[in-house]
Amino acid sequence: YVQDGGGFVGIGESALLEQGGAAFFNTLTGLAAARITGTGAASSADVEFLDRVHPATRQLPLVQKSVNETWYTWATNPTGSVHTVARVRGNTLPDGSSITNDAVSRFTGGTATIQPQLNRPAAWCRDVQQGRSFYTEIGGASASWSDASVKKLGLGAIQWAAGMVRGGCKAGINSNYTATKITPQNPTGQNADYV
Repeated sequence: YVQDGGGFVGIGESALLEQGGAAFFNTLTGLAAARITGTGAASSADVEFLDRVHPATRQLPLVQKSVNETWYTWATNPTGSVHTVARVRGNTLPDGSSITNDAVSRFTGGTATIQPQLNRPAAWCRDVQQGRSFYTEIGGASASWSDASVKKLGLGAIQWAAGMVRGGCKAGINSNYTATKITPQNPTGQNADYV
């Protein structure tokens, strides 16, 4: 169905289905066969919506404070094989403001506490042959659906996956790009900016 142009939207615990099983479901979720480490932990975290154009996130604030969900620690970070549209800010600075895991060492000198791979994705999408796949752990708790932002995220994801609205999910996927070095390699032990 999806390969022929249909869509899939996974929410919350759907990421845990068929772990170690069907390879195609791994493709749909954008996760490896071993999907999470440990068990998900219910807590409140700030969520940063990265894609300001995708139909699922364009009407959402840049950062939504105190989102209560079950957050998973992904066994393999899907970023790079999917287009991440939202990520969790699971760490805080001494003043209490939230920061993303990839900024922890820069601002505090400490290490990231929620996702060892630094970037902590919470929602993403990808094209699957002729179809589309969207996954979000936001909305996994039934109480979440009383929030207008969760409804907008879910509706945009469904509309996009169903092909009702246009949206790109190719950005941020490493296999869509090639790197070409346009400057000569630096001499050993020298920084080309100072030569």
